[in-house]
Amino acid sequence: MTSRETILDMNITRYRELIRTEKDAQFRAKLEEALDRDLRTKSELVASAVPQGAVVATDTNDL
Repeated sequence: MTSRETILDMNITRYRELIRTEKDAQFRAKLEEALDRDLRTKSELVASAVPQGAVVATDTNDL
């Protein structure tokens, strides 16, 4: 895992916790947008590191 992936993972974890506890709906929506953006970035980063045609589990539920 690269340092960029590690940072994305930390951000994703933090966004999820903040979303879970935030009372302000507008701020929660902004957090959800940031979470979605980081999840897409991480998916793209992982996809770019995988050889074309390879099958990769992207979620622990896929295992």
